[in-house]
Amino acid sequence: MPRFLALIAVLLFALDSYSLIAKDSQDGKPRPTDWDEITGEPIYLLRDLGVHADTMVYNGTRSNADEFEPMGWIGNCTGTLVGPQVLFTASHCVSTGSRITFSHRGSGQQISAVCTRHPAYNTRTVYNDYAFCKLAAPAPAGSQMASFDIALGVAANEKLLMNGLGAPNVRTHYWGSGVVRNVSGQDIVTCGPSNLGGGDSGGSLLRWSDDRKKTAKFKVVGVNSRGGGGCSYFNRTNHPEFISFAKAYETNNNVKLCGVSLDCGADAPPPPPELPEACKANAENLKTIRECINGKGAAELCGKALAALDACYAEVIK
Repeated sequence: MPRFLALIAVLLFALDSYSLIAKDSQDGKPRPTDWDEITGEPIYLLRDLGVHADTMVYNGTRSNADEFEPMGWIGNCTGTLVGPQVLFTASHCVSTGSRITFSHRGSGQQISAVCTRHPAYNTRTVYNDYAFCKLAAPAPAGSQMASFDIALGVAANEKLLMNGLGAPNVRTHYWGSGVVRNVSGQDIVTCGPSNLGGGDSGGSLLRWSDDRKKTAKFKVVGVNSRGGGGCSYFNRTNHPEFISFAKAYETNNNVKLCGVSLDCGADAPPPPPELPEACKANAENLKTIRECINGKGAAELCGKALAALDACYAEVIK
Protein backbone atom coordinates (compact mmCIF):
# COMPACT_ATOMS: atom_id res chain seq x y z
CA MET A 1 0.00 0.00 0.00
CA PRO A 2 2.73 2.59 0.85
CA ARG A 3 4.40 1.83 -2.51
CA PHE A 4 1.11 2.34 -4.31
CA LEU A 5 0.54 5.71 -2.58
CA ALA A 6 4.10 6.78 -3.40
CA LEU A 7 3.54 5.91 -7.07
CA ILE A 8 0.32 7.93 -7.11
CA ALA A 9 2.15 10.90 -5.57
CA VAL A 10 4.88 10.72 -8.22
CA LEU A 11 2.32 10.60 -11.02
CA LEU A 12 0.41 13.56 -9.62
CA PHE A 13 3.62 15.55 -9.30
CA ALA A 14 4.55 14.74 -12.91
CA LEU A 15 1.12 15.79 -14.18
CA ASP A 16 1.27 18.98 -12.17
CA SER A 17 4.76 19.71 -13.51
CA TYR A 18 3.63 19.38 -17.11
CA SER A 19 0.58 21.55 -16.45
CA LEU A 20 2.85 24.27 -15.04
CA ILE A 21 4.04 24.94 -18.56
CA ALA A 22 0.61 26.37 -19.28
CA LYS A 23 -0.42 27.58 -15.81
CA ASP A 24 2.70 29.51 -14.82
CA SER A 25 3.32 31.31 -18.08
CA GLN A 26 2.78 34.81 -19.33
CA ASP A 27 3.16 35.31 -23.06
CA GLY A 28 4.32 31.68 -23.27
CA LYS A 29 7.07 31.93 -20.65
CA PRO A 30 7.64 28.69 -18.72
CA ARG A 31 8.54 28.56 -15.04
CA PRO A 32 12.07 27.46 -14.08
CA THR A 33 12.20 24.35 -11.91
CA ASP A 34 15.92 23.98 -11.33
CA TRP A 35 19.21 25.83 -11.77
CA ASP A 36 22.00 24.79 -14.13
CA GLU A 37 25.08 23.62 -12.21
CA ILE A 38 27.45 24.92 -14.88
CA THR A 39 25.99 28.31 -15.73
CA GLY A 40 23.68 29.03 -12.81
CA GLU A 41 20.84 29.64 -15.23
CA PRO A 42 17.27 28.45 -14.67
CA ILE A 43 16.30 25.16 -16.30
CA TYR A 44 12.74 24.85 -17.55
CA LEU A 45 10.25 22.00 -17.60
CA LEU A 46 10.59 21.86 -21.37
CA ARG A 47 13.86 20.06 -20.72
CA ASP A 48 11.85 17.16 -19.29
CA LEU A 49 10.15 16.89 -22.68
CA GLY A 50 13.46 15.89 -24.24
CA VAL A 51 15.09 19.30 -24.70
CA HIS A 52 18.25 19.92 -22.68
CA ALA A 53 19.56 23.46 -22.55
CA ASP A 54 23.22 22.78 -21.69
CA THR A 55 24.82 23.51 -25.05
CA MET A 56 26.07 26.34 -27.24
CA VAL A 57 23.88 27.96 -29.88
CA TYR A 58 22.35 24.96 -31.64
CA ASN A 59 23.29 24.82 -35.33
CA GLY A 60 25.49 27.86 -34.77
CA THR A 61 28.90 28.93 -36.06
CA ARG A 62 31.92 29.58 -33.90
CA SER A 63 32.85 33.27 -34.04
CA ASN A 64 36.23 34.50 -35.18
CA ALA A 65 38.32 36.51 -32.71
CA ASP A 66 37.61 39.77 -34.57
CA GLU A 67 33.83 39.33 -34.54
CA PHE A 68 31.17 40.42 -32.01
CA GLU A 69 33.49 42.74 -30.07
CA PRO A 70 30.75 44.28 -27.86
CA MET A 71 29.86 40.91 -26.35
CA GLY A 72 31.35 39.09 -23.38
CA TRP A 73 30.94 36.52 -20.62
CA ILE A 74 29.66 37.61 -17.19
CA GLY A 75 30.30 34.39 -15.26
CA ASN A 76 27.03 32.60 -15.95
CA CYS A 77 25.51 34.34 -18.97
CA THR A 78 26.29 36.55 -21.94
CA GLY A 79 26.34 40.36 -21.89
CA THR A 80 26.58 43.12 -24.50
CA LEU A 81 28.24 46.54 -24.27
CA VAL A 82 25.47 49.05 -25.04
CA GLY A 83 27.04 52.25 -23.74
CA PRO A 84 30.47 53.56 -22.77
CA GLN A 85 29.91 52.27 -19.22
CA VAL A 86 26.92 49.90 -19.47
CA LEU A 87 26.33 46.31 -20.48
CA PHE A 88 22.99 44.67 -21.18
CA THR A 89 21.96 41.17 -20.06
CA ALA A 90 18.95 39.19 -18.86
CA SER A 91 17.36 39.82 -15.48
CA HIS A 92 17.36 36.11 -14.61
CA CYS A 93 21.17 36.12 -14.91
CA VAL A 94 21.81 38.70 -12.17
CA SER A 95 20.19 40.35 -9.17
CA THR A 96 19.98 44.02 -8.30
CA GLY A 97 23.18 45.06 -6.56
CA SER A 98 25.10 41.96 -7.63
CA ARG A 99 28.68 42.48 -8.80
CA ILE A 100 29.81 40.64 -11.91
CA THR A 101 32.96 40.57 -14.04
CA PHE A 102 32.54 41.30 -17.73
CA SER A 103 35.05 39.46 -19.93
CA HIS A 104 35.01 41.89 -22.83
CA ARG A 105 35.71 40.28 -26.22
CA GLY A 106 36.73 43.55 -27.83
CA SER A 107 39.55 44.46 -25.44
CA GLY A 108 40.18 41.17 -23.65
CA GLN A 109 39.84 43.06 -20.35
CA GLN A 110 38.03 41.89 -17.23
CA ILE A 111 35.80 44.74 -16.07
CA SER A 112 33.86 44.79 -12.80
CA ALA A 113 30.22 45.92 -12.91
CA VAL A 114 27.20 46.27 -10.63
CA CYS A 115 23.84 45.14 -11.99
CA THR A 116 20.23 46.31 -11.81
CA ARG A 117 17.22 44.18 -12.73
CA HIS A 118 14.06 45.57 -14.23
CA PRO A 119 12.06 46.56 -11.11
CA ALA A 120 9.04 44.58 -12.30
CA TYR A 121 10.92 41.41 -13.25
CA ASN A 122 8.82 38.33 -12.49
CA THR A 123 10.91 35.32 -11.44
CA ARG A 124 8.07 32.88 -12.14
CA THR A 125 7.03 34.08 -15.59
CA VAL A 126 10.39 35.57 -16.67
CA TYR A 127 8.50 38.73 -17.66
CA ASN A 128 10.62 41.91 -17.99
CA ASP A 129 13.75 39.79 -18.34
CA TYR A 130 15.98 42.86 -18.76
CA ALA A 131 18.99 44.04 -16.73
CA PHE A 132 21.78 46.60 -17.02
CA CYS A 133 25.17 46.52 -15.34
CA LYS A 134 27.24 49.66 -14.82
CA LEU A 135 30.94 49.15 -15.39
CA ALA A 136 33.31 50.33 -12.67
CA ALA A 137 35.12 52.32 -15.37
CA PRO A 138 34.28 53.16 -18.97
CA ALA A 139 35.17 50.58 -21.59
CA PRO A 140 38.47 51.21 -23.40
CA ALA A 141 38.40 54.12 -25.85
CA GLY A 142 37.23 53.09 -29.29
CA SER A 143 35.27 50.07 -28.04
CA GLN A 144 32.55 48.92 -30.38
CA MET A 145 29.06 49.12 -28.89
CA ALA A 146 25.67 47.76 -29.92
CA SER A 147 22.68 50.09 -30.22
CA PHE A 148 19.07 49.48 -29.24
CA ASP A 149 16.61 49.68 -32.11
CA ILE A 150 13.65 50.92 -30.08
CA ALA A 151 11.84 52.63 -32.95
CA LEU A 152 11.07 49.57 -35.04
CA GLY A 153 9.70 46.15 -34.21
CA VAL A 154 10.40 42.87 -35.97
CA ALA A 155 8.16 41.12 -38.47
CA ALA A 156 7.08 37.51 -38.88
CA ASN A 157 9.54 35.57 -41.05
CA GLU A 158 12.26 38.18 -40.51
CA LYS A 159 15.77 36.73 -40.28
CA LEU A 160 17.62 37.81 -37.12
CA LEU A 161 21.11 37.28 -35.68
CA MET A 162 21.47 35.48 -32.33
CA ASN A 163 24.68 34.92 -30.39
CA GLY A 164 26.04 33.76 -27.03
CA LEU A 165 28.83 32.15 -25.03
CA GLY A 166 26.92 29.18 -23.64
CA ALA A 167 27.86 25.78 -22.20
CA PRO A 168 29.39 23.30 -22.64
CA ASN A 169 31.93 25.48 -24.47
CA VAL A 170 31.72 28.18 -21.82
CA ARG A 171 33.28 31.47 -22.93
CA THR A 172 33.34 30.31 -26.55
CA HIS A 173 31.25 32.61 -28.70
CA TYR A 174 28.83 31.22 -31.28
CA TRP A 175 26.32 32.89 -33.58
CA GLY A 176 23.44 31.74 -35.72
CA SER A 177 20.29 32.85 -37.49
CA GLY A 178 16.72 32.70 -36.27
CA VAL A 179 13.55 33.26 -38.28
CA VAL A 180 10.71 35.00 -36.44
CA ARG A 181 7.71 32.74 -35.98
CA ASN A 182 5.65 35.30 -34.09
CA VAL A 183 5.74 38.29 -31.75
CA SER A 184 3.45 38.13 -28.72
CA GLY A 185 3.50 40.53 -25.78
CA GLN A 186 7.16 40.95 -24.85
CA ASP A 187 8.22 37.82 -26.69
CA ILE A 188 9.93 37.40 -30.02
CA VAL A 189 9.80 33.69 -30.87
CA THR A 190 12.15 32.04 -33.36
CA CYS A 191 12.17 28.34 -34.19
CA GLY A 192 15.39 27.65 -36.05
CA PRO A 193 17.48 27.26 -37.99
CA SER A 194 19.61 28.07 -34.89
CA ASN A 195 18.40 28.04 -31.28
CA LEU A 196 19.60 29.22 -27.88
CA GLY A 197 21.19 27.06 -25.19
CA GLY A 198 22.20 27.51 -21.56
CA GLY A 199 24.65 30.35 -21.01
CA ASP A 200 23.45 32.17 -24.12
CA SER A 201 20.91 33.96 -21.94
CA GLY A 202 21.54 37.67 -21.59
CA GLY A 203 23.02 37.91 -25.06
CA SER A 204 21.47 40.23 -27.60
CA LEU A 205 19.15 39.37 -30.45
CA LEU A 206 20.28 41.53 -33.37
CA ARG A 207 19.08 42.68 -36.73
CA TRP A 208 20.61 40.41 -39.34
CA SER A 209 23.95 41.54 -40.71
CA ASP A 210 26.56 39.77 -42.80
CA ASP A 211 29.12 42.05 -41.17
CA ARG A 212 30.03 40.85 -37.67
CA LYS A 213 33.36 42.65 -37.31
CA LYS A 214 34.46 46.07 -36.04
CA THR A 215 32.62 47.79 -38.88
CA ALA A 216 29.29 46.16 -37.97
CA LYS A 217 26.46 48.35 -36.72
CA PHE A 218 24.84 45.90 -34.30
CA LYS A 219 21.16 46.74 -33.71
CA VAL A 220 19.65 45.14 -30.59
CA VAL A 221 16.00 44.09 -30.89
CA GLY A 222 15.78 41.69 -27.93
CA VAL A 223 17.53 39.89 -25.09
CA ASN A 224 18.14 36.13 -25.07
CA SER A 225 15.71 34.84 -22.45
CA ARG A 226 15.14 31.08 -22.78
CA GLY A 227 14.72 28.18 -25.16
CA GLY A 228 13.04 24.82 -25.50
CA GLY A 229 10.97 22.65 -27.79
CA GLY A 230 13.03 23.67 -30.81
CA CYS A 231 12.28 27.38 -30.30
CA SER A 232 14.01 30.36 -28.69
CA TYR A 233 12.37 33.19 -26.76
CA PHE A 234 13.61 36.78 -26.56
CA ASN A 235 12.17 39.74 -24.67
CA ARG A 236 11.88 42.52 -27.22
CA THR A 237 13.55 45.87 -26.58
CA ASN A 238 11.00 48.08 -28.31
CA HIS A 239 8.43 47.13 -25.64
CA PRO A 240 7.22 50.14 -23.57
CA GLU A 241 8.28 48.49 -20.29
CA PHE A 242 11.84 48.11 -21.57
CA ILE A 243 12.00 51.65 -22.93
CA SER A 244 10.79 53.21 -19.67
CA PHE A 245 13.29 51.06 -17.72
CA ALA A 246 16.15 52.11 -20.02
CA LYS A 247 15.37 55.82 -19.71
CA ALA A 248 15.01 55.63 -15.94
CA TYR A 249 18.30 53.69 -15.70
CA GLU A 250 20.09 56.43 -17.65
CA THR A 251 18.77 59.11 -15.28
CA ASN A 252 19.37 57.18 -12.06
CA ASN A 253 22.90 56.09 -12.96
CA ASN A 254 24.12 59.11 -14.95
CA VAL A 255 24.89 57.01 -18.03
CA LYS A 256 23.91 56.97 -21.70
CA LEU A 257 22.62 53.99 -23.68
CA CYS A 258 23.23 53.57 -27.39
CA GLY A 259 20.03 54.02 -29.34
CA VAL A 260 18.16 55.49 -26.36
CA SER A 261 19.82 58.88 -25.83
CA LEU A 262 23.23 58.28 -27.42
CA ASP A 263 24.20 57.82 -31.06
CA CYS A 264 26.83 55.08 -31.08
CA GLY A 265 27.75 54.76 -34.72
CA ALA A 266 24.37 54.87 -36.35
CA ASP A 267 24.20 54.59 -40.09
CA ALA A 268 25.80 57.59 -41.73
CA PRO A 269 23.35 60.00 -43.36
CA PRO A 270 23.11 59.65 -47.14
CA PRO A 271 25.35 61.97 -49.14
CA PRO A 272 23.67 65.14 -50.36
CA PRO A 273 22.23 64.85 -53.85
CA GLU A 274 24.43 66.05 -56.66
CA LEU A 275 23.67 69.59 -57.76
CA PRO A 276 21.87 69.95 -61.08
CA GLU A 277 24.12 71.18 -63.87
CA ALA A 278 22.29 74.52 -63.85
CA CYS A 279 23.32 75.10 -60.22
CA LYS A 280 27.01 74.30 -60.40
CA ALA A 281 27.99 77.91 -61.13
CA ASN A 282 25.82 79.37 -58.35
CA ALA A 283 28.73 80.74 -56.35
CA GLU A 284 30.08 82.65 -59.33
CA ASN A 285 26.63 83.88 -60.34
CA LEU A 286 25.92 85.16 -56.83
CA LYS A 287 29.25 87.00 -56.85
CA THR A 288 28.28 88.65 -60.14
CA ILE A 289 24.89 89.72 -58.79
CA ARG A 290 26.50 91.28 -55.71
CA GLU A 291 28.77 93.28 -57.98
CA CYS A 292 25.72 94.41 -59.93
CA ILE A 293 23.99 95.52 -56.76
CA ASN A 294 27.07 97.54 -55.83
CA GLY A 295 27.15 99.13 -59.29
CA LYS A 296 30.29 97.32 -60.37
CA GLY A 297 28.90 94.66 -62.72
CA ALA A 298 28.04 94.92 -66.40
CA ALA A 299 24.29 94.79 -67.10
CA GLU A 300 24.67 91.94 -69.59
CA LEU A 301 26.52 89.77 -67.05
CA CYS A 302 23.95 90.56 -64.38
CA GLY A 303 21.16 89.42 -66.65
CA LYS A 304 22.95 86.13 -67.43
CA ALA A 305 23.62 85.47 -63.73
CA LEU A 306 19.96 86.04 -62.80
CA ALA A 307 18.84 83.76 -65.62
CA ALA A 308 21.22 81.03 -64.41
CA LEU A 309 19.85 81.28 -60.86
CA ASP A 310 16.31 81.06 -62.20
CA ALA A 311 17.24 77.90 -64.14
CA CYS A 312 18.79 76.37 -61.00
CA TYR A 313 15.67 77.12 -58.98
CA ALA A 314 13.50 75.52 -61.65
CA GLU A 315 15.61 72.32 -61.52
CA VAL A 316 15.53 72.10 -57.71
CA ILE A 317 11.74 72.40 -57.37
CA LYS A 318 10.97 69.84 -60.09
